[in-house]
Formats: sequence, structure tokens, C-alpha cells
Amino acid sequence: MIKNKGVITAKEISNENISSGIISYLVKKGSLVHSSRGIYTLPNVIEDEFLNLQVRFKRGIFSNETALFLWKDYWNEYLCQRIKIILF
Repeated sequence: MIKNKGVITAKEISNENISSGIISYLVKKGSLVHSSRGIYTLPNVIEDEFLNLQVRFKRGIFSNETALFLWKDYWNEYLCQRIKIILF
């Protein structure tokens, strides 16, 4: 989780042979946060909706205003009220 900046996927957890029961316990205890489907974060990590989508849809491409928002950090947030993503 350290190399992923506090984010881990269910697939990575499974690859480490950690049972779902342990993950459920950690979520109930507050040591992990179930951020999105198949994505868990540490409690002090700010949820990143863009990262969650990119992890879930590996072949997705952010497009239009969303791509501009990510490309230029000074774009106003109101220009990107809806996330646009192309799925293949």
C-alpha cells in the first residue's frame, strides 16, 4: 500500500493471499476504507474518484473536459462537473 500511496485493489489483496474476512475486519475496525468496488484505502487517504475509475477501468480513457481538467491543473472545477470516460 505504501508504493500505491495508500490504495490497494481486491486483486492485489487476493494475490497476497489475504482473506476477505481479514479485509472485512479491517474495514469494520476503521483501519481500511472501502473506497469503491474492489478498491480499499487507508483512512487518511483522500478519496480520488479519478483514480478509482482508472483502477476499475484499466482501458478507459478520460475524454473531453475531464481530460482537460486532468491535463491542466488550473482549470476550474465547475468545467468538469461530470466525468466522461470512453470504455473499450
